[in-house]
This record gives sequence, structure tokens and C-alpha cells, in this order.
Amino acid sequence: MNTAKLVALILMLGIVAVGCATTHVTKMDTEKREPTTNVDIYTDKADVKVPFKQIAILNAEGGAYASPEKVMKSLIEKAKKLGANGIIYGGQGSKTNVSTLSGGLSAQSVNTAQAIAIVYTSTP
Repeated sequence: MNTAKLVALILMLGIVAVGCATTHVTKMDTEKREPTTNVDIYTDKADVKVPFKQIAILNAEGGAYASPEKVMKSLIEKAKKLGANGIIYGGQGSKTNVSTLSGGLSAQSVNTAQAIAIVYTSTP
């Protein structure tokens, strides 16, 4: 592969990455659960009207071009994979990641969101 094609490929991958969202998980228990197909969204613990257990802390980050909706979708999809029945949404924000590449300084703004994944301990 010649240098021009390699540079073009790296640039394309970089553009795709800045529009993606990733959710990091901190598990609060070790139980394996089947994935769920629906996740209820709450904005406060008091809004959950059935007994529940917190199973994970979810932290999502999206690149500079990831919409808030894409970041929220990443949280929901990760909660489903964990077998959660709902999330308690902690809100969205943004942060700046600073790095040094080839001796220069680079800053990138990223969208963030946080939530707690929950499972119901009795039927709603």
C-alpha cells in the first residue's frame, strides 16, 4: 500500500471514530444476565416505583461529531447487553481530551453521559 493510500485510510478511520460513541462499564455485581430488549429510563431513583438493584455504572463518551442522542443510545444498548431493566440517567456533559502527538498538542471535545443500570427485583 502506498503512503498516500495509507494516510487516506487513517484519516477516514479518524473521521468515523469522532462520530462514534462508546460506553464503559463498571460492574457492581458478578451475576450474568440474559440481554434485555427494552430499558426503562429514569432521571431519579425516586421515580423507580418498584424494588431494584443497581448492577453497573455506565459512562459514555462520543467523539466531537457524536450527537447527544448517539451517546444516549450507546448507554441504552450497553444496559440491554448487561440484562438491565432500566437506567437511572445522570445527565450529559462534555469534556476536553488533550494529547500530544508528534510533539504537538491536540485537544478534542467529547460528549459524555452517565447512568446507573438497574434490574427490578420484583415485577413492575
